[in-house]
Amino acid sequence: MLLDSPAIKNIINDGTLSVEEKIQKLTETNFFSVKFLQTSGAKNDLVKTLLENCPSSRTLEEAQTAINQMMGSAKYKVEKLLGTGTVAETYLAKDASGKEVCVKILKKGIDAQKIEQDKKAFINLITQGKPSNELSKEQDYLIRCIEDYAKGISKEVDLENEMKAAQALAKVTKKANVVVPIEAKPGIYVMEKAKGISVETMRDYYTTKNAINALKKMAEKGEKSEWFNPQEEIARLEQKLEHI
Repeated sequence: MLLDSPAIKNIINDGTLSVEEKIQKLTETNFFSVKFLQTSGAKNDLVKTLLENCPSSRTLEEAQTAINQMMGSAKYKVEKLLGTGTVAETYLAKDASGKEVCVKILKKGIDAQKIEQDKKAFINLITQGKPSNELSKEQDYLIRCIEDYAKGISKEVDLENEMKAAQALAKVTKKANVVVPIEAKPGIYVMEKAKGISVETMRDYYTTKNAINALKKMAEKGEKSEWFNPQEEIARLEQKLEHI
């Protein structure tokens, strides 16, 4: 119902807007639409961007200013953007000692008040202005679903709650390394930088490694290609693997 509403549908179908502009306008109009699109399973550029490459809402300079304001000081120096979701964006930063940390902040315009406002607009779409005593059982059910969904999103924007959850999880988790929280305030959560690599790097590593293995089998069988020399291609890919 929300995605088929005129305001949302017009944004989705607007051919003059880029994917990033559509996401921004959808977020501004009703944040629930972005969440529904992200989990819709549709195969289009809009959904793919929401899943894999969500646009950030700030430049690095704007992020630094926002972090300084939220923390009440310039104790964290932003280095680069690490990743962006629908709700928040995470930056690599350094503290006063030079230690790397991750700073997660809510995206511009996203907070508990915004979620409550968009929830009410979504419910109005269901009720069409009717008082509660005139609603059908189906409308009552849909409203309860919306309110439950909104509770989940409200927890997602509560970064102080996220820090408490990490602390609680660390107490009972034996096999996984839970992120170590440093501090949190409304709209911002600072944590230790976890060791590891990005999913993209891991994908590139195994894609290259598999290609090398395939070429070695090809060379062992004495197979040739009119497009490339297997041995030269193996050497090139091994150099790339080392670089990765």
